[in-house]
Amino acid sequence: MDIADPLQDRINPPPRYQLESDSEDEIGEGIYGSTKIPKPSSPSPPTAFKLNGDIDDPIGRPMVIGIGTAGSQFGRALPALRDSQGASIQTGEYQIGTAYCISASQLYIHISSKIPSSVLWPLSRWLLNTFRPTRLAIIDIYPVPAYITPFSVSHLSPPIRYLGTSTPGLALSSNQPKRTSSIEPFSPPNLLGTQTLSSALLPYTQVSLLSGNSSLKEEAVLMLLPWPRVSVPTPKNLDEGTLHEGLTSPEHDIWSAEELAAIADAVGMQGMSVGSQERAPQRAKRTNVAPDGMYI
Repeated sequence: MDIADPLQDRINPPPRYQLESDSEDEIGEGIYGSTKIPKPSSPSPPTAFKLNGDIDDPIGRPMVIGIGTAGSQFGRALPALRDSQGASIQTGEYQIGTAYCISASQLYIHISSKIPSSVLWPLSRWLLNTFRPTRLAIIDIYPVPAYITPFSVSHLSPPIRYLGTSTPGLALSSNQPKRTSSIEPFSPPNLLGTQTLSSALLPYTQVSLLSGNSSLKEEAVLMLLPWPRVSVPTPKNLDEGTLHEGLTSPEHDIWSAEELAAIADAVGMQGMSVGSQERAPQRAKRTNVAPDGMYI
């Protein structure tokens, strides 16, 4: 076939075997023009963050960061937050979190769980460089149905799990979690994934510690509350409604008073008001066993 024939069909290229050429170009290029569809350009992730509001000397304190629903329910148990407006953390026109000084020596930050993955690393860097904490604890969730363990775990009362940095020569956290029947390590082969800030903040903290550029005086710790569902992917772009959803939680308590008290002890947070509430009834409701053995 003469590919220079002006009468040939120039819309649909000929079969590959009819092209008498040694060129490795794919069909659709060359004289037939490019058939590649240009990819839509995505906006660059924001790298500028700011603290909007008054907060008393937040630099150089022990810092606790609560993420999403876990951070919301934990914050509701802090008496100092009930009448405090805090200072909003913003990127551009979007609010992604709030910072509170809950005492003369403690800082609590609540961050949305609906932040695009491209923003998590710059945000981690900004949080550590801006507040320069002497101790860092993070509160987040882990999906119980997706957690891999060689041992049988009760889905009626799955344990709290924890993970920490490990730096030669650095002291362990003064509130290092103790392994019990209700608190266990977050173990391989499980991964944190890229759903929330903790998946970027803990690795960034470890890199900062190893490079000697960290203000921390103790190892950082991540406390993970059990979550009954598999985590959903992060949004691709910042959205006001989605960010707000990631800062709120259901009116009912998902975790019991005992679980919140254990978290408070592990992160060194004093003044918790967890009351004497019973274990959340949703825990039993959402873990009924179907006849085929599946948890629902």
